[in-house]
Amino acid sequence: MAPAKRAADILAFCLLICQVLQVVEGTTSVAVKLLEYYNADGKRNDGARCDFSLFRQSTCDHRFDICLDSYSNGNEFDCEYAQSQSTQTYDDLNIITFNPSDSTFFFSVENWQKDVQLKIQVMDSDLWIDDLVAMLSKDLGFTPTTGKSPKETHTVSLLGQHDTNLTLQLIVQCDRDYYGSDCGRFCSPGPDDHYSCSASGDFLCYAGYSGKKCEIFTDICDTKPCLNGGTCEKVMGDFVCNCLHSFTGRLCEKKIGECARSPCQNGGTCIDGSGTVSCECPLGFQGNLCEEEIDVFAGSPCQNGGTFIGGIWSFSCECPQGFQGNLCEEKIDEFVGSPCQNGGTFIDGIWSFSCECPQGFQGRFCEEEIDEFVGSSCQNGGTLIHGIGTFSCECPLGFHGSFCEENVDDCAWSPCQNGGTCFDGVGTFSCVCKQASPQQGDPRLSGPPSGQGAGGGAQTHDRRVPADLRADSLDTAPPTPVSE
Repeated sequence: MAPAKRAADILAFCLLICQVLQVVEGTTSVAVKLLEYYNADGKRNDGARCDFSLFRQSTCDHRFDICLDSYSNGNEFDCEYAQSQSTQTYDDLNIITFNPSDSTFFFSVENWQKDVQLKIQVMDSDLWIDDLVAMLSKDLGFTPTTGKSPKETHTVSLLGQHDTNLTLQLIVQCDRDYYGSDCGRFCSPGPDDHYSCSASGDFLCYAGYSGKKCEIFTDICDTKPCLNGGTCEKVMGDFVCNCLHSFTGRLCEKKIGECARSPCQNGGTCIDGSGTVSCECPLGFQGNLCEEEIDVFAGSPCQNGGTFIGGIWSFSCECPQGFQGNLCEEKIDEFVGSPCQNGGTFIDGIWSFSCECPQGFQGRFCEEEIDEFVGSSCQNGGTLIHGIGTFSCECPLGFHGSFCEENVDDCAWSPCQNGGTCFDGVGTFSCVCKQASPQQGDPRLSGPPSGQGAGGGAQTHDRRVPADLRADSLDTAPPTPVSE
């Protein structure tokens, strides 16, 4: 065999091997994200409690072992395709809400088959021995999505013994450039290739090319690809279109006119006319060539001293301290919940506040009761009684008035009988009687003389007024003297 032929065969064989390896290398990516786990009774798979205690509920130290296996292996945890384990043990937790950062697992499976089964082994991980809590499984009969299709997320709930329940999400997707139900079809055009890939991974040959990998160039000009009167010409295994003077483009699909030089600015759309051009301007611009920016927010809409920051059909407000919102229209309440006491009214300011205090209180928080009568004192031994915004005096016996400043006239009701003369005291009175029989008058006002004996001349009697006969406690006239 000629060396050149042998080299060509070796090269072809290598290319074939590389292609085969490339296809075999096509893998399926599986993402498993644990969401919630429920084992309220804290029981193992055999029904026993994870932790035995007479004084508290049984709890398990859950660990999750995840496996991609063939369902032909039954309940064995053989993990034919891939295996992983949770990075932490959830100690003393029977109800778990997982954190996505440590509960998402990624696997790669070569030659994806529809017999792949997800197995999750839940263990009670103790110091010396691990006990099985639940064996959960799900057949993954999903067709993987390809890189050109949106990811399809499957939410699955797995039920185990004794009402255990694990909720998770699954994504099964072919690796990039791999297609098909088994992710075994490879399609990845390079810069020198003449095809694109369909959604199923089939080769879509460019015009003028054919073959399994679109490697065969055909006479494209036979298909008349040139438009608008252009003529097709084969050039170096390719073709070019010779366009009429009014058109351009690879297929002469673009009309040449004043718009060819793109005169419109700021994204304006050029409209070609007979020797003239006009521009259709986008929002925010005007002028013949859309060169002038429109101030769509003439006059700042920002409130409360906000600074207007304008753009093209957009704006923002930079708010001063104490305000927020798109237009700085919302005042920030730095003091949520009134700090004012004793019924004070809260008055909010910008980064400050004050309290309007009711009568009888003062201070920043109306916390201090005002003594409106500092220096005021009740006279003659009276007791000062404070109120809110007022006061009163509790007077001793024999005095009355707002400050107990007036002596009660105990003679006002003429207590002395039989012509006796009354002399007022403090809470008392005395009678100077004419010479008379001691038995005359009110018996309560009789008593031993303070002067001469019973048979003498004038007598002076000093008597304390009974409580029911004091002038300040009677609403009626003095009692009628009692005659013998």
